[in-house]
Amino acid sequence: MAQLYEQEFKTQEKAKYEHIRQAKEKALEEQRVSEENQRRAEAEKQAEVDRIAREHDEETERSNNRGSQHVSEKDEMTPNIATSGTIGSDWSSVSPEQASEHLASKTGVSSSKWLDVIYKESSGNPYVENGLSCWGLLQINQSVHGEVSQLSPQAYLDKAVSIYRSSGGTAWATW
Repeated sequence: MAQLYEQEFKTQEKAKYEHIRQAKEKALEEQRVSEENQRRAEAEKQAEVDRIAREHDEETERSNNRGSQHVSEKDEMTPNIATSGTIGSDWSSVSPEQASEHLASKTGVSSSKWLDVIYKESSGNPYVENGLSCWGLLQINQSVHGEVSQLSPQAYLDKAVSIYRSSGGTAWATW
C-alpha cells in the first residue's frame, strides 16, 4: 500500500513539474512574441516617421523648385527677409519657411536644411517645449542658452544664429 502511495506521489510530482515546465515555456514564448510585436510596431512607427520626413523633404524640394522657377504675386508683395534682415514681431506672423530663410541669410546654410531641422525639432510649432526645457521652433535648450520662451521671433532667431556660429549644426540633435 505504501508503495502505491509513493508511486502515486511520484506521478503527481512528475505531472506538477511537467505542468510548471510547460507554463514556463508558454510564458517565454508569449514574452518572445510580445517583444517581436513591439519591435515590429516600433519598426512600423519609424517607417511612418521616415515616410513623413521623406514626403516633407520632397515637398520642400518641390516648393524650392517652384519658387526658383517663378515669382508669384504674393512673393512680389512680401519683403525679402534675407535682404531686410527683420522678422515678424510675433510668431503668428512668422512661418517656419520665413524663419528658415532668415536663418539661411544669416548663416549661409540652406533654408531647406534649416526648415528640415525646424520640422524635426518642433514640427513647425514655435511654442512647443519639451521636458528638458528646450523651447520653440529649434528647441533651444533654456538651461544652457538662457530663457528664450519670452523672446521675440527676431531675438529668438538671432539667438539660434549665435548658437550656430559658436557650435555649428551639432547644437541640434537632428542636424
